Amino acid sequence: MQEKLNITGLLSNDDFVDWVNNPNISNSSIWLELIKKSDDNRIKIEEAKKIITSFNSITVDEFSNEMTNIDIKDQWQSVIKKSSPKKKSFSWLKYAAIFVAFISVVGTIYKTKFSSTADFNQLHQDYDNVIVTLSNGEVVEIQDKDSISITTIHGDVVESKDGELRIINSQYASNLSWQAIKVPRGRKIAIILSDGTKVHLNSDTELVYPDKFGNENRLVKLKGEAFFDVAHNADKPFIVENNTQTITVLGTKFNLNCYDNQSFVKTTLVEGSVKINSKLNSKSLILSPNEQSSLAVDGSELDKKNVDTKLYTSWINEILYFNNEELGSIAIKLERWYDVKIIFNNEENKKIHFTGIVRKDKSITHILDLIEKTSNIEISSNKNEIIIN
Repeated sequence: MQEKLNITGLLSNDDFVDWVNNPNISNSSIWLELIKKSDDNRIKIEEAKKIITSFNSITVDEFSNEMTNIDIKDQWQSVIKKSSPKKKSFSWLKYAAIFVAFISVVGTIYKTKFSSTADFNQLHQDYDNVIVTLSNGEVVEIQDKDSISITTIHGDVVESKDGELRIINSQYASNLSWQAIKVPRGRKIAIILSDGTKVHLNSDTELVYPDKFGNENRLVKLKGEAFFDVAHNADKPFIVENNTQTITVLGTKFNLNCYDNQSFVKTTLVEGSVKINSKLNSKSLILSPNEQSSLAVDGSELDKKNVDTKLYTSWINEILYFNNEELGSIAIKLERWYDVKIIFNNEENKKIHFTGIVRKDKSITHILDLIEKTSNIEISSNKNEIIIN
């Protein structure tokens, strides 16, 4: 039995690409026969042809500019240098096939070149509101882009404008009154604390903070993921606490990922220096810029490595980067970003690796459609539930 055609295989097939670019009697027979055998073959071949035609109209620089990850871009430039002038379009098409997952998720290069054919039901995309719980117990809901002003029982003001919260008129105090902000799936928000520290909160995240910081330190508590741009104060260290660790800083920029359903808590440092202390044992380490710590939630492991920080911080700019990441891990991030539930009927599909970019301004339907077209994965949906077979 002949193996089922898929677009990835067609794009990396020299004979197929040659037929699309230079059709003639000698190279047409095999592909025309495959088209006649089934409607599925016909659809896959037509989609692959459209992608190749789109690529041929795109400049090398246009494709390369989308590949902002340093490692990927270096490999890309290496391939371009090895290509002869006559073979350049053909060679970079083959390279694009190797990184077809990149194309499938970013979708910005060729999305206008051909229309979507997948039959997804309309996904539910109405997101819940951000919830702020004030120190007096009052609960305030903040809709996207709301502009409001809230006065606390201490006379401090909480303002919301254009997706950003700000706490103003606060001074340091000996008695702490705690507030909390909860960001639902599908939303994100930034909050400026009373000391000037700016915190970007990702989807499905909760931050607990005092309306006035204490005299000795600046302590906040996090569940989920946040990027901290900490205002410098040498006399009052800024401390971020979660279930497994504390992070102590004076002034710096770092990302903390500590969702409950993960095996490791990851801290990624962009600027400055931070100290990681495990709450489960005596393990600790200090991070320098471009380093990431990884702490097992059971306390058994704490280590660090060098990383490309934008892979872990780009979400604050509505972008997710994936570098050879498993689809199972990507699905978890898409669930939070788009407030959907993704179900894998075949666990092996979780292990498929993708390299690419997801932009929040692209709908989840568009992303799923492109993933399906460039793999053997079959996807269906019902309201906010997605099934991957």
